[in-house]
Amino acid sequence: MGGTAPYTGTGTFTEVAGTYTYTVSDANGCTAVTTITVTEPALLVASVSTSPSSNPACSGTSVTFTAFPTNGGLTPSYQWYKNGLPVGGDSPTYSLVPLNGDQVYVQMTSSESCITGSIANSSVVAMTVFNTPAINNPGAQTAYISYTLPAITGTNLVSPHYYNNSQALGGTQITGPITSTQTVWIYDQTATSP
Repeated sequence: MGGTAPYTGTGTFTEVAGTYTYTVSDANGCTAVTTITVTEPALLVASVSTSPSSNPACSGTSVTFTAFPTNGGLTPSYQWYKNGLPVGGDSPTYSLVPLNGDQVYVQMTSSESCITGSIANSSVVAMTVFNTPAINNPGAQTAYISYTLPAITGTNLVSPHYYNNSQALGGTQITGPITSTQTVWIYDQTATSP
């Protein structure tokens, strides 16, 4: 610092936002002038949004909502609402099995100081819930589709004529209706398939 001590006009000053001019004088009456502008930062604005894990959802499905705070501070608090009534606990998430048309939102209280709107509400989320298809289960059922092989006429045929494999002498004769997909062979007395 120049000039000759002692000085006047020095010290510590506390001011609100604005522009200030300070004059310092030394022992010889010489002065120095400075202008200082003090600015105050804008207040923080608290806000919150929420998003469900699924929307639309199938009926009977659990859906979890998550809160996303802005300027919530280190320890924001939450209150969830469903159809206008408070639900859930002080948690950044809320789970429910929704019905079609349920409306959910969250209210957050910020723990920040110097905040505007320390209590903030999210937008309301309207749930769309689809009915799960109903399946009428009649229980175990057995269905048979059968086909009776036609009679074969001719000479020198092996009776009953039909076998379940290509070796007549080692195969099993088919004597009743067929109830599944099969390949059949027809043989004569010499075990030859015509």
